[in-house]
Amino acid sequence: MSVAAVPAGGARSRFAAVFGMTFRHTLKRPLFWVLVVPLVLMSWGFSTGSVTIASGDASVGGKKAWITSEFNTAFVLVFLLSLIYSFFVSIAAGMSVIEDDEQRVSEIVAASPLSAAEYVWGKFLAVLGVFASVLGFHLLIMMFFNQVVPSAAAAEIRGPFQLANYLRPALTFGLPTLFFFAGLAFYLGERFRRPLLVFLLPIAVLLFNGFFLWSWSPTWLDPRINRLLMLADSGAFRWLNETWLKLDRGVEFLNHARIGFDGTFLLNRILYVGLGLLGVVLAQRHYARRSGGAASAVRRRWRKYPAVAAEVAETSALGVSPAERRLPARRLTASPMSAPGFLGSTVRVARGELRGLLSQVGLYLFIPLILIQTLGANLLALGAFQTELLLTSGDLAVRSMNTLTFLLCLLLMFYTVESLERERASGVAPILYSSPVGTGPVLLGKALANSLVGVAVVLATFIGCLIALLIQGQVRIELWPFVLVWGFLLVPTFLVWTAFVTAVQALGNQRYLTYAVCLSALALTLYRQFTDRMNWVGNWPLWSALRWSDLGLFEIDRRAIVLNRILVLGLAALFSAIAVLAFRRRQADAVGIAQRFTPRRVMRTALVLAPFVAVPAATAIALGLAVFHGYQGGEIQKKEHDYWKQNLGTWKDAPQPSIAAVDLDLELDPARRWLRDRGRYDLVNDRDVPLERFALTGGPHWKDVRWTFAGKPYKPADHSGLYVFTPPRPLPPGGRVEVGFELSGTLPPGVSRNGGGSMEFVLPSGIVLTSFSPTFVPVVGYVPEIGIKKKENDYEPKDYPDDFYLGITRPAFGSSHSFSTRIRITGPAAYTYNSVGTLLSDEVANGRRTAVWASDAPVRFFNVVAGRWAERRGKGTAIFYYPPHGTNVPAMLDALDAARRYYSEWFYPYPWRQLKLSEFPFLAGYAQGFPTDITFSEGIGFLTKSDVKTNAVFMVTAHESAHQW
Repeated sequence: MSVAAVPAGGARSRFAAVFGMTFRHTLKRPLFWVLVVPLVLMSWGFSTGSVTIASGDASVGGKKAWITSEFNTAFVLVFLLSLIYSFFVSIAAGMSVIEDDEQRVSEIVAASPLSAAEYVWGKFLAVLGVFASVLGFHLLIMMFFNQVVPSAAAAEIRGPFQLANYLRPALTFGLPTLFFFAGLAFYLGERFRRPLLVFLLPIAVLLFNGFFLWSWSPTWLDPRINRLLMLADSGAFRWLNETWLKLDRGVEFLNHARIGFDGTFLLNRILYVGLGLLGVVLAQRHYARRSGGAASAVRRRWRKYPAVAAEVAETSALGVSPAERRLPARRLTASPMSAPGFLGSTVRVARGELRGLLSQVGLYLFIPLILIQTLGANLLALGAFQTELLLTSGDLAVRSMNTLTFLLCLLLMFYTVESLERERASGVAPILYSSPVGTGPVLLGKALANSLVGVAVVLATFIGCLIALLIQGQVRIELWPFVLVWGFLLVPTFLVWTAFVTAVQALGNQRYLTYAVCLSALALTLYRQFTDRMNWVGNWPLWSALRWSDLGLFEIDRRAIVLNRILVLGLAALFSAIAVLAFRRRQADAVGIAQRFTPRRVMRTALVLAPFVAVPAATAIALGLAVFHGYQGGEIQKKEHDYWKQNLGTWKDAPQPSIAAVDLDLELDPARRWLRDRGRYDLVNDRDVPLERFALTGGPHWKDVRWTFAGKPYKPADHSGLYVFTPPRPLPPGGRVEVGFELSGTLPPGVSRNGGGSMEFVLPSGIVLTSFSPTFVPVVGYVPEIGIKKKENDYEPKDYPDDFYLGITRPAFGSSHSFSTRIRITGPAAYTYNSVGTLLSDEVANGRRTAVWASDAPVRFFNVVAGRWAERRGKGTAIFYYPPHGTNVPAMLDALDAARRYYSEWFYPYPWRQLKLSEFPFLAGYAQGFPTDITFSEGIGFLTKSDVKTNAVFMVTAHESAHQW
């Protein structure tokens, strides 16, 4: 800001001049305009319904929650204000005074007629006014996309236009939050004159809100404590969620009602407006004392940059003897022959940078926040049925990864940019950049020093995780999961991010442009992740992509993870090369800029970058193809959608026979994810009318499928995976027919789209197969859930008449007719193979185990589960579990014994000989109660924590055991 034009007239005119110049300057910043662009894009994306409030009765009568309701507008604004606005307004407000220092105008301002109040309030209100204008523009854009732009996808979620639905949330949720961040950031910037403290403010607030106030809300929390937590939330999201959104009040209420404000909300809003204003008042008082001091401008400047002074001393000595350090800076222009080596220069630059970093108070404030967050979030982690979890080392490493990634990316961005800006801000850039030190060592040395910030934070998180495990005291502590997850998987994320930030700064050479571009890139990544548009190719931070299981190490997505990390490291090398080529050591001029874009220079640059482009390009193509051919990719999705589209109209609710008997011969090879199944169904027509034809659903991963009908080879009509059988004569009521099948396949086929789990699988860590879906056996009839595109093809459930319950009511899942089973399972001898019924034989020959299970009483569905387990038996009960997860097995076995005894007394005698429970990997988090064969994910029961208030382990096991009856 130039203050030469500040009038010497009255206070009002001086205030207006400061306000006007700051307002115009803020409007011209790239930071402002890059904020506007993502807001426009996200408003357009949200208008299609990608972010709406979920409601349990959203399907009733076709009613949907409107994106134009006051509740949904508040919901969207709260998140955008906390995740995006907070960073931009904090940077603009907090850097306002610091920027005057860097431009050497602070002394002129102090010598001008401006009072402290005119200067401070003029700048603060100008910044606040700019972002209030952004908020107003944002509302207009939301109105435009929500109400004006035609969108067929949003037709049913668009309500009538009501101005209050936009203004009330903006005034009550938006403006107080802007006041808070702008005021407090302005105070930090004026009081300490340290950019990093300004940048830490939105990170610290987001850390506190996002990981303590927004997500943690157990059912047993005292309402009074809950109210205090609502007051502590700067964005008021906890109040909105706990008061209005957590309890489903129905679509009609959400669409038409106004948000009722109570005393807690009003006190929260007054509190945070007051904190913002208090920050400005304190900034004014401190500025008045500072500007009235007697210290010289030079002394003040160097007192503000003690780290820079140390760095200049170190930098000036690069390649120079101790005696020569006292010589004038012109000695640094020595001949190239005296230039220091690459490694030596890198080490000295890194050492100088490190001195500056260690003097930053923000580092010492942020590490305890990380430690507190890790302890709090993990020690209070909740699982199924709101039960507390027993955490293992690998689970902790993966659970902490999202937090580490997000926060460290923000920290590294701020530290990297300020490191690159420090010489220019302190006025020593001409000295450093005219020295014989190469650009590569300068950038690499700064990057190495800044990486120690990440090392410090990761170390603090590791200590927090160790403390959490020690406090828990029930599972063994292992170090290798942290080394693997944080060392080999997380470090490449930080490398590519730091290289990207450096490249953007080198290309634009403007601090605020770099912040705007990098924050926008981070926001776009999170937007694609939260709206389920992300895949392995674009998920450079591995956000929510890792699923840990103590039973097996990333078995489904190991290939995708390796390719993703190679892609990220290749991009890091590419961005580093761009940074070195683009970094300017001399002030740019028009002729130099023009010369950079001559065809010869462009061609030369392209040739230099070509080797760096090759690796990420080739890896991205390979990874994209792996995703496309994977079990959640386009190839499988098309097959499943073709199944849905071709068969819905004809086969939905069409009468089908029921299973009367099952005979299977299943061969498994977990190392290859491979299975082969030969079997037969005895089908019976339990309908009142003859069946002219019936259908069986197969899986899209099946290969080499063969069928028999009544003992003879048969080729049914293949309707995109629905196999239609037409008997020579209609199957009469009570008639039976045998259908045989043979198939093979891999399960799951390929990798996931973005780190998804799997309900059923054949993997080295374990095997889970059920008759609910066509994974290893056909499903009788058409399954309308397969292949449906939720947003495009979803339909409302059937509207039943009032007397629908009269007559025969078919089951929602499983067979309507009880049947017998005989299942022969063959696989590696190291595995135990369980299924429904009684174990008839279990033999091992030539390294292969064969187990035969038969139902000792009729069942309606069946499963196969296998693993390398330890076994614990009770009174007609048994538990098969992964040995290190044996902490809760005694309590679980007591629950099984008690369930078999008391449920038999209360309800009906248990009809089978044995009740067993088997553990499977945490690739899915469910538990299922198949007849005699309960399956538990390792995340349920086995890793559930009990306390003096509730025996959660016993409760979870008893709950699942009750499904036997």
